[in-house]
Amino acid sequence: MTKKKRRQGTDSQPSFTAPSILMLGSLTLLTVFVYWNSLGNDFVFDDQVLTENPNLLKIHTLSDAAGVGLGWRPLLFFTYGLNYYWSGLNPYSYHAVNLLLHIINVVLVYFIIREVVRVLDENERDLAWSAFAGAAIFSVHPLLSSAVSYIAGRSSVLCAVFYFLAVLFFLKLLDAGMKRRLYLSAVYAALTLASGLLAWQSKQEAITLPVFLAALLLLKTRKRGLKYVVTLAGVSVIVAAAMWKHFQDLFNSLAGNTVPINTEFESVLPFPIYIRTYLTSIVRYYFPRFLYPSALNADPQTVAVAHWYSPEFVMSILVLAALSWFILRPAKTESLPPAGLAAILLSPLTAYALVPLADVVLEHRVYIAGLGIALLSAALFRWAGKNFRSLRIAVLSIVVVVFAGMTIQRNRAFANNITLWEDVVRKSPGMARAQFNLALAYQLDSRANDAIREYKVTLSLNPLVPATYSNIAALELDGGKLDEAEKTLLRLIEMAPPQAEAFVNLSVLYLRQREPAKAIAAADRAIAIKPDSAIAHFNKAEGLLEKGDLQHAIASYEQAVRLRPDLPAFQSKLEQVRASLK
Repeated sequence: MTKKKRRQGTDSQPSFTAPSILMLGSLTLLTVFVYWNSLGNDFVFDDQVLTENPNLLKIHTLSDAAGVGLGWRPLLFFTYGLNYYWSGLNPYSYHAVNLLLHIINVVLVYFIIREVVRVLDENERDLAWSAFAGAAIFSVHPLLSSAVSYIAGRSSVLCAVFYFLAVLFFLKLLDAGMKRRLYLSAVYAALTLASGLLAWQSKQEAITLPVFLAALLLLKTRKRGLKYVVTLAGVSVIVAAAMWKHFQDLFNSLAGNTVPINTEFESVLPFPIYIRTYLTSIVRYYFPRFLYPSALNADPQTVAVAHWYSPEFVMSILVLAALSWFILRPAKTESLPPAGLAAILLSPLTAYALVPLADVVLEHRVYIAGLGIALLSAALFRWAGKNFRSLRIAVLSIVVVVFAGMTIQRNRAFANNITLWEDVVRKSPGMARAQFNLALAYQLDSRANDAIREYKVTLSLNPLVPATYSNIAALELDGGKLDEAEKTLLRLIEMAPPQAEAFVNLSVLYLRQREPAKAIAAADRAIAIKPDSAIAHFNKAEGLLEKGDLQHAIASYEQAVRLRPDLPAFQSKLEQVRASLK
C-alpha cells in the first residue's frame, strides 16, 4: 500500500499547535532539570581565558562589553563581556547563559527535524513526535554536556545557535523554492546567509556549514540540482581560501607550540600523524559514545597512529567511507538517516582533522555534530512507529531517563577543578598533564600535602616541565622552607628558558628574606617575560615600598590594579600606601 505524500505547493501543518507547544515546554523543562545542578559550578580548565583576561576585567559599561567583542571571535567574547558587566566573575551567570543557549538549540533541533521530514520527504506522518524524540535525546545526551557545563564550551554552543538557524532557514528556503514563492525564497536566503555569518563570528568551526547545506540540497534534488550542490559546497573552499593567511598563521603557531594550551606537556603532532590519529579518534572515541556515552573524559589520552597502514586507521577509514556512501547512494529512502549522518560527517567534528591541535580529542567540539545524533534518533523513532508502535514511547522514556541521569552525574565532574581533574586522573592514569592540573587544583585550594604528592607523580611521568618546579617552589615558600625554595627556583632558571612564574616566586622569596633589591630585580625579569603579570608588578611595588621609594611603588601598585581590578587586595594596598603620603 503506497503512502500519500503531501502535494507540492500545498501548505504544511502549522508548527505551533497546542501539542507542539506542550512538547516544546516539556523539552525546555527537561533541559532545565538536567542542567540545573551545573549552575553552581565554578570556572574550570580553560576558563582562565576569562578569569585572567585583562580586557574583560576592565568592563564597566555596555560599550566596554561591546569592545571586548572586537577580535577573532567577536560575538563569543561579546557574550562574555555581557556576563562580566552583569555579574563580574560570578560563574552562575555564565552557566545560566550556557544553559539558555542550549535550550534555544534544543528548540531549533526540534524544528529542524520537522522541516527535514516535511521538506525533504514531503511527508508529515508522525512529524511532531519524531521531532520531540530527536530533540529530547539532544537535550540530555551526556556527550554534549561538556559544552554546556563547561563555560569555555560556549564557543561551540553559541556557534550552534546560528549554525542551526542557518540550517532551519535553508530548509525553509528549499520549501519556498519548490513552491516558487520568490519573495519568501529571497527572505530565507538572506536569513540563511546572516545566520551563517553570525555562526562564523562565534567560532570558525562554522566553516563546514555550506557543505552540510549542500548535502541537504543533494538529498532534496538528487542529481537534478547537482550544479547547485557543487556551488554551495564550494563556498567553504572559497571561505578557506579567503582566510588562508589566518589559517596559515594559526597552523604555524600551533606547529611552533606558541599557543598556551599546556604545550609543556602535549606537543602538536606532525600533520600526517595528527590526521591519522584524529580520524581514528572519531571512529574509536566519539562514535561509540554517540550510542552509549560512558567513560566520558574532559581530557582523554590519545595514542598517536604512526603509519598509514596501521590497522586502527585503516578500519576507521573504511567505516567513514561506508557512512559516506550511505549518504551519497542514489536509492530513494527517508531523508532522516542520511541527513543525520551528513550532520555528523560534514560537521566541525571532521573539520578539526585539518587543524592540528595539541588536544586531539575534546568533547565539547562534538556539540554541533549532536544535530546528527538527534536526526538519527528521530529516524529510529519513526522506524519504531512502523514496527513497535506500542513500545516506542516507553523505550524513548527509558533512554531519556538514563541519559538524563548520566548527564546530571557528569555535570558534577565540572563542579570545580578538583572534581574535574580527579575524574580525568582516574580515567587517564599516567597522563602528566592531568596529574599536574590536579596538583595545581589542590594547591589553589590550600591542600599543600595533596598538591606536593601529585607534583611528585607529575615529575615521575615527566621531569622536564618547568611549571612543576615553579609550583613546588611556591609551596615551599608557603611552608616557610625558603632555602629549599631558592634552590628549586634557581635550578628551574638554569634548566629551562626564562619562566615568568619562576621569577615571580623568586621575588616573593626575596621579599620574605627582606632583600628588596633582589626582589625588584626578580620582578623586573618576570615583567620583561610577561608584561601583563599583575602579581609581578605587585611584588615589584612591595620591593620598592620596602626600599622607601613610595612614588615608584605607587606606580607599580597602580599597574597591578589596572591588570587585575577584580583583586581587592591590590586595591586595598594601593589605597593604604596613598594614605600614608597624606
